[in-house]
Amino acid sequence: MTKAIEKKERIKWVDCLRGWAIILVVIGHFPIDETLRMYIYSFHIPLFFILSGLTFNALKYSGIKEFIKHKAKALLLPYLCLNISYFAIWVVIMKIVNDSAITLFELFKGLIFANNDKVYLLNGPTWFLPTLFLIEVVAYLLIKYFNDDPKHLAIISSVLLLLGYAESIARPKLFMIWHMNSVPVGVFMFIMGYLFYKYYTNDEKTKELVDKIKPYTGIILVMIGLYFALKNGKVSFGGCSYKSMIYTLIAVFSSCFGYLIIFKRLSEIKSFNTIMSYIGKNTLFILGFHKVLLHFLKGFDVSVVYTMWGSISLAILSIILTTLFSMFVNKVCPFVIGKLEKTKSNIISFAIYTIISLVLLVMYCI
Repeated sequence: MTKAIEKKERIKWVDCLRGWAIILVVIGHFPIDETLRMYIYSFHIPLFFILSGLTFNALKYSGIKEFIKHKAKALLLPYLCLNISYFAIWVVIMKIVNDSAITLFELFKGLIFANNDKVYLLNGPTWFLPTLFLIEVVAYLLIKYFNDDPKHLAIISSVLLLLGYAESIARPKLFMIWHMNSVPVGVFMFIMGYLFYKYYTNDEKTKELVDKIKPYTGIILVMIGLYFALKNGKVSFGGCSYKSMIYTLIAVFSSCFGYLIIFKRLSEIKSFNTIMSYIGKNTLFILGFHKVLLHFLKGFDVSVVYTMWGSISLAILSIILTTLFSMFVNKVCPFVIGKLEKTKSNIISFAIYTIISLVLLVMYCI
């Protein structure tokens, strides 16, 4: 009974924290002040890796084949669906409104590589999904090979961190399919989240210590993360640019653990938990469609987009709109986010969308 309660509490604050992470992603994609962007980019992607590690359960899979099949359905299928679903919107906004000259071959190439550093990815933010797929496969293999031993996992993931950092210095701006060169550092972040949860749930002293930490400690940690993030400069976990790895790690773990402490307490507020949890449970849709508003406004002379508070306001508006629209998508056309359910509404909406997309495809080619 105790274990069940612990798991329910953990899910509650993890969903809230995941909601906060996707809010930071959205804000970071709008034209905000570079100092704020620098801070957000210092930890928001690792936060997703750590949260994925927190909720990871390798033991429920019978083998690597079952695991890959499950994760392909959970991550790669949504990646494809989000990009294909985005096509109709992209044609209207980028081709008709903004007069884009991108060819269909370039769109297909971007879809395969899932890396918009040198090729055009139709739905840019979705690069994260194939990369997370690779990270989870590597993490699963390590956990199985080392029999879920915490010491071995900590050592090997640290070695991968050093190798990933060395590779980023030796070959900066290396272009690889699915951001494969960012996987070693990502695996380290993922395993750290996995081990934290393992100790949090299995070691009473660790759990008691974490639960006793006051919210102001979380605020102090966030401030420490902010200081080292700004001192380090802008980093990119997708682009394997880490500057000082010491500063990067301090910024990542101070910020992530600080927000974990803060949101663990905030999740006890019912109204806050309801809103943030819903956002956290719909990160896929928000990730895939939050830039629609920005792309649309760029087709017009809207100066508010290029002001600090104007951008933040529009980012918040985008979060609200995508969160509300996700209710409709989950109920009527879940195929958009990779849920190929054989319900009547999903089949009908899929057929209608396919017809519209084919018409736009012909218009695009003409």
